[in-house]
Amino acid sequence: MRTTTTAFIHSLETISRRLLLILSLTPALLHAQESATADTSSSDFPFSFTFILGRTLSAPAEIGSKVNGSSSYRLFEGPTAYLAPNTFILISKRLRKPKTLTYFDESRTYYEAYLYGIRFYIDSAKVSLYDDAIHARLDTLDQCTEDVQERFSLFTQNLSLGSFQESDYPRFTKIFSQYKTHGIAIPDWSWGSEEYVEESKSVSFTFYNPTKKTIKYIYVTVTGYNPVDDRVGTKTLTCVGPILPDESGSYSFKHVFYSSTMSSAKITGLRVQYMDKSVKIVAQPWRCVFSDEDSQFIEEVTKNLTALEVVRSE
Repeated sequence: MRTTTTAFIHSLETISRRLLLILSLTPALLHAQESATADTSSSDFPFSFTFILGRTLSAPAEIGSKVNGSSSYRLFEGPTAYLAPNTFILISKRLRKPKTLTYFDESRTYYEAYLYGIRFYIDSAKVSLYDDAIHARLDTLDQCTEDVQERFSLFTQNLSLGSFQESDYPRFTKIFSQYKTHGIAIPDWSWGSEEYVEESKSVSFTFYNPTKKTIKYIYVTVTGYNPVDDRVGTKTLTCVGPILPDESGSYSFKHVFYSSTMSSAKITGLRVQYMDKSVKIVAQPWRCVFSDEDSQFIEEVTKNLTALEVVRSE
């Protein structure tokens, strides 16, 4: 059975284009970054630290483009979004909103922060700081003049953008290039026992098409093994497209194996047929499967990029 999938939230190429937009649409930041060392170097600040690092908690963290200054229970004014759990952010300022006379209102503390060079605000209760030294940095910054705080904010923005350019974006493009060479990618696949019939095994796949051609058929061979690594069976399954370029599709198959001793499975063969009748035989199909690390990274980048676009559009 074939279904469309949202597990692979955005295609690699689409995310790649959107990440590039961050760079291409921020010429002022790029120019500022070139002169950051001269204009906002650490020697210009009345303190020795150059960054304040925070990390969102294990639950999605709400962010906004503007702190709510009214007595409303809402944290932010305008649109809000959520960063992925456990995302590292650079904090540039602490803001305190005093409690008003409204019964439902309470005092709040916010952080002005940056990710990918994009500014947002976040409730301080949703951010974990590494240790007391980081808290001390915020205390020091609070005592500085408004001019120093603004220059540190610009410095933090440049640092955030530089980290994105030098680390996150190259890593993302490396992942994209790696799987593109195979003509197909497998963001996720799994096998398991079926409900009520433990001996009957089902298999599911999610495929991504990184090519410029439309996929017509995918022939994927799966081999099951018992605990001593002997084969219990091999099946070739046919996945019917189309899968358009830069899109993905999910497939599930029931009753693929019937075994009470099967303990593992591997993809041992992969052949792709495109609409133009060309065929791609993948010599090492396991190389098409996303590693857990790559999947987690792409999921985090996708979620955070989507959130930043929401607050940036304000």
